[in-house]
Amino acid sequence: MTERLAYSVNETAIILGVSAHTIRRMVYDGILPAKRLGAKNSQQPRVIIPAKALEEWISRPDEAPGVAAKRRNARVAAAAREKLRAI
Repeated sequence: MTERLAYSVNETAIILGVSAHTIRRMVYDGILPAKRLGAKNSQQPRVIIPAKALEEWISRPDEAPGVAAKRRNARVAAAAREKLRAI
């Protein structure tokens, strides 16, 4: 039997015992590494979590509270700066 290369959002949720919404939020916040499949302009591209990335994430120590939010805020600010430059 071959080893899995990646898991779907739902499979990852089952493995971790959380909701699929929680996994999507973790991916969006940059907490959980993931790959998006499909066209960039697709409204909901398929998201997969590489098995190796999931294993590495599980073995890492926990982040301090607020670190993920700061990372997301920096990403939002960078995107806003890019939009302003385009004007």
